[in-house]
Amino acid sequence: MAEENYEDRRSATRVNVVCPVTLKGAVKEYHGLMRNVSLGGAAIEGSEELPDKKQYVIEFALPDGPELKCECEIMWAIRHEKIYMYGVRFLSVGMFGKMKLKSYIERKVTNESRNSRP
Repeated sequence: MAEENYEDRRSATRVNVVCPVTLKGAVKEYHGLMRNVSLGGAAIEGSEELPDKKQYVIEFALPDGPELKCECEIMWAIRHEKIYMYGVRFLSVGMFGKMKLKSYIERKVTNESRNSRP
């Protein structure tokens, strides 16, 4: 899988998070950890190589937040030794899923800004 940097293309607010995630493909299921999330996608860490540019159903429950299930697409991958990092783009979060995710991100940003004040 090609290594690409999509850092400059991000427009949505991202928050750091650690939660288990399942990616379900047509034939196989993969498990990993979500490392950050935005309204448009997430960064996923895993120990298995995923096929390039494939679509999956992603399932996750954010800490103190909503459980979500939607279609996603692998946009980029980076391998470091035996660990893979993937950038996924959410394809079909739906209106209610987006509202839940937006509320979670806003709450997290508010809490982080409160905690960073002197």
